[in-house]
Amino acid sequence: MYEAFKDMEGNDFQAADAKIVQAQEEISSAHNVQTEVIQAEARGDKVQVTLLLTHAQDTLMIAMSELQMARHMADILKKLKEPK
Repeated sequence: MYEAFKDMEGNDFQAADAKIVQAQEEISSAHNVQTEVIQAEARGDKVQVTLLLTHAQDTLMIAMSELQMARHMADILKKLKEPK
């Protein structure tokens, strides 16, 4: 996401948009794994909660939040660059 923010800073919205799409794909894959773990526990399967799992969950949540922020910021910056 930081590369997308840098692209936005340089007014390269096409590159930023491509990085946002790539991030969405990677986050979706991670979210699918997270969903599998949650569903396994809901089925009664034993899920060992470790520091690593907790960190992974936290990191995914932050990445999802940053993705939403990047999309919103890109929209705002594009509107500010539009001719009046």
